Amino acid sequence: MSDQAFSRQLNRRGLFRIRPGLERIRAVLRELGDPQKKGRVIHIAGTNGKGSVAAALESVLRAAGYRTGLYTSPHLVDLTERIRMNGEPISSALFLSLAAQVQAAEKSCRCRLTYFEFVTAVGFLAFDHNAVDLIVLECGLGGLWDATNTVEHPLATVITSIGIDHQQWLGSNERAIALQKAGILKHGVPVISGVRGGGHMVIARQSRENLSSLSQLDRDFGTEQGPVLWRQGRQQLHYWSKDGASCPFLFGLLGSHQADNAAVTQRTLEMVQKQGFRIPLKAIQDGLQNVHWPGRFDLIFRTDGCPILFDGAHNPAAMREFLHTLQESPFRNTQKSFVFSTYRDKDYRTMAAMIQPMAESIYLCSLPGSRALPMSDLRKAFKKGLARLSTHKTSADAFDHASRETPYDGLLVVTGSLALVGQLIKPWINTKKSTVLEADYA
Repeated sequence: MSDQAFSRQLNRRGLFRIRPGLERIRAVLRELGDPQKKGRVIHIAGTNGKGSVAAALESVLRAAGYRTGLYTSPHLVDLTERIRMNGEPISSALFLSLAAQVQAAEKSCRCRLTYFEFVTAVGFLAFDHNAVDLIVLECGLGGLWDATNTVEHPLATVITSIGIDHQQWLGSNERAIALQKAGILKHGVPVISGVRGGGHMVIARQSRENLSSLSQLDRDFGTEQGPVLWRQGRQQLHYWSKDGASCPFLFGLLGSHQADNAAVTQRTLEMVQKQGFRIPLKAIQDGLQNVHWPGRFDLIFRTDGCPILFDGAHNPAAMREFLHTLQESPFRNTQKSFVFSTYRDKDYRTMAAMIQPMAESIYLCSLPGSRALPMSDLRKAFKKGLARLSTHKTSADAFDHASRETPYDGLLVVTGSLALVGQLIKPWINTKKSTVLEADYA
């Protein structure tokens, strides 16, 4: 099968097709020799922040000399970004080779995996194939029925935050969503929680029921914020824990919410160290300072136009944190243009109301696929007269107009969806680009 044919076949599984249950992927993994049972795993769930924590943990563990595997979703530009070894995306050739094994296992056990299940199976095979020392594993949408939850004995489980998102699959309130996310908790395995609000007590209760020690942000550990080095893309933080740990460090991700993510990362590393893994202080400081997570408050300075700020805030909680960080930044009084789009199953009205007061101009565009939000509905979400509003058929067209019309001393902001960010950040993203494994967001 050609690369192009395989890519089309994978996309037909439906990137956002959800089928609850783990029986399909368990059957396929069993056929493949249960590769998910062979690695030492840190398992991460949460509404927002789980990708940042995963990236930070992997950066530190790699700095400590471990051979790392990192599994995250979604990707920004290329599907291979989801599966990384020692910080580098899997090659297209290896992906296709392992995918053929997954397809053979599907045929043998008469199972057809969803898109996410299939890529997760490829990820487990890749980490086993490369004999990684430690795997940092990010859940997809939920936890309980997530394909990554086939891992049985992780070193630690992490719940970064709970917010309202994906209600049609996870529940209508924070407690229901927290219960789904807490489905990754395992008997006796340490739990690190950054959850505040309504989901906090759910995580505590599920930890007790699993006889798991719980480390809770603000109570057992946290960070104190120092100066922000905006041009360097770093902030100074000081970590503390009830165990007496104290550590100043620079963190390569910006925002007060990233300070929380840094604290969760540090506490998780403490729990891993207690299980015999050596992680020197210098590796922690180097790894946290050098972590990069593209598309999250990702500031690009150009010589041929105004600065661009990319952030994949895709729900009200993430948008609130993003805009709060923006208001704290040197750009708080800068004229801002927004390129904005999202999907119809998102709370786009709330996000529109949040960004409109900050915007001089807003450039709206549609995203492709079955989840596309009609432009008429998107435009209605914005009140007349608060900002100059224009509509565009594609994200590229919206971006081109915004780039030309935003003054050099202004700021162009791209936000509302990681899919939108992924379409527009390509010229600046530092990633290995394959030619055939770009899955669209249909």
